[in-house]
Amino acid sequence: MNALLASGSPAATVSAAASGPVTATMLADIVRCEMRAQLDVHGDRQRRGQVSGFVETLWRQGSRFEDEILAGLEGNVVDLRDLEMGDRMAATVEAMRGGGDWILGARLVRGDIEGRPDLLQRHEGMWTAGDVKSGGALAQNGRDPRIEFGVQVGLYAHLLATLGLGRGDVAFVIGADRLTTWYDVDAPFGRDGRSLSVTVAELVSKARAIRDGIHPARPALCSACGMCVWRGVCRERLSAAGD
Repeated sequence: MNALLASGSPAATVSAAASGPVTATMLADIVRCEMRAQLDVHGDRQRRGQVSGFVETLWRQGSRFEDEILAGLEGNVVDLRDLEMGDRMAATVEAMRGGGDWILGARLVRGDIEGRPDLLQRHEGMWTAGDVKSGGALAQNGRDPRIEFGVQVGLYAHLLATLGLGRGDVAFVIGADRLTTWYDVDAPFGRDGRSLSVTVAELVSKARAIRDGIHPARPALCSACGMCVWRGVCRERLSAAGD
């Protein structure tokens, strides 16, 4: 995993941005639909459909929930959310060297990998990364990490570790129950026994291949397409292919 994240140094972020960074959101999109990730990078923006009213409602609800959680944090909170994005990496490092308990709106960058965790928490004397989610933090079996959340915070954890800023073995999600769920990113889970760290490494490689035009995704309609702005493009491609 470290080799994947070490394809550049913190100083290489300007050149990496020219081709587009690999982000936590991109990893979660690949988990849900590789085609969505590919079209977000290479698709014609003029052909994007309208965001549905239902999706906008979900966004508003999620934003309100996040605001409530962040407003209720106890301890010394450093809030970077009003800073320009280009200033946040340096501000994040400076804040981590201070005496805060929480950092909001942090930015972690190494090479072509970028993470924007909702929260950094000083836990047992070391910094850990996490997100606030309005859904459940665990999979349906009630034991395993919810994969689309896990790969996001797992990426943050590895950025912390490879940058030498915090812990890379754990990450957390504050879910709809308002409780903090900790993920052991190196623990095997699921049918194939992969860990979050292995899964993140695989997804980073796939994200780079999609971004660089090496891995062509193919469309496939499912129920989730109803909430995607690219559904019209995928339907056209499937129709043209006789699928």
